[in-house]
Amino acid sequence: MSPVIILQEFKFEKGKIHDVNFFSTKKSIRIESSDLTELVQANKIQSLKFYGIVWSNLSKLEKDYLLPDSVEKLIFYCNQIDFIKTDFFYKFKNLSMVVLNYNQIKTIEIIKFDSNSISDLNFNHNKLTTFRIIYFGNSKSHKNFKINLAYNYLENFPNVFGNLASVPYLSIEFQRNNTIFNNSIKSYDVDKNFTKIGNLIMENYTDLDTLKCFKEFYSVNKIFIDNSLVTFENELGKEECLDKFFPEISNDSITNMTSNNTTISTGINYTITSSNKMNTLISFELSQIASTKWAGCTPRFPQVHYPNPDPPVVSEVMQEDCPANKFKNGYDAFRSTFSIRNYFSMCYVQGATIGDLLVGHLRKLVLL
Repeated sequence: MSPVIILQEFKFEKGKIHDVNFFSTKKSIRIESSDLTELVQANKIQSLKFYGIVWSNLSKLEKDYLLPDSVEKLIFYCNQIDFIKTDFFYKFKNLSMVVLNYNQIKTIEIIKFDSNSISDLNFNHNKLTTFRIIYFGNSKSHKNFKINLAYNYLENFPNVFGNLASVPYLSIEFQRNNTIFNNSIKSYDVDKNFTKIGNLIMENYTDLDTLKCFKEFYSVNKIFIDNSLVTFENELGKEECLDKFFPEISNDSITNMTSNNTTISTGINYTITSSNKMNTLISFELSQIASTKWAGCTPRFPQVHYPNPDPPVVSEVMQEDCPANKFKNGYDAFRSTFSIRNYFSMCYVQGATIGDLLVGHLRKLVLL
């Protein structure tokens, strides 16, 4: 029997937690185009690797006890999520992917993760204005680990803390607020040690001194604009940046400083160096589609073929599922994953409930 269950247009009784633990041997559960407002209970399915609820009405992620610790991929795009509990993801020690695109998230104070397998955190196309802290209890990640915060309204750069030495890629492209760098510098805490950012991906920005100091304060190794590496003619050190933005701070209180007399020059030239590798790794372009209540996600019900769920690997994105999620050049943030050639489908079964399934009243079960 197939290790995958997919429920499409499935009607759930409102106001209750639905238990799907009777699918006891499944590796993947995916629910789409439903009226669900709560997570379904699957905490006893210890074989479960993929858990997805999309094109539905989830509004909060807080009841992590409804899911087993074994889950590796959590896919929640095209919902109405506006709240995430601080430690919702922390229990999943093998978590590799979180997809939260096209939701209604405005504020995240703190969010925590603790998985050495983490490879993709995707928050793009929300309404984020405030994202204060991302904390990693883990010390390792995938070598191409990406945090995608593109297409939001961020007013501050998130502070990345924890045991993780570096985040290889972080995208803040296309923010509807152009004050993110100035605000982030003004709120910078000189006593904090941030996790290093390997490659920061952004769109064009003209205040080069501000960008240089942002790079210094927030431990950014490289900055890419339009997928091309920015090389500054002259870098600014932390002391110079502190003198520029925090002149009231006494140098006596700052360690590893040698002088406070360096002159800050403005308008320093910079060069753009092409990088095909970066184009391959992180370049993407989203298609433009009509707006719906899912903030850009248009529900569709194609016949799709999912990659083999065993072993769990990142594979081609299911582009036919959500036209808003079409990427190019190999970007795999939505590469979700688990399904096989033969699986249960509840496609187009109107008015069916889990109770119907249990008592055998469904007549439109299709074995594909």
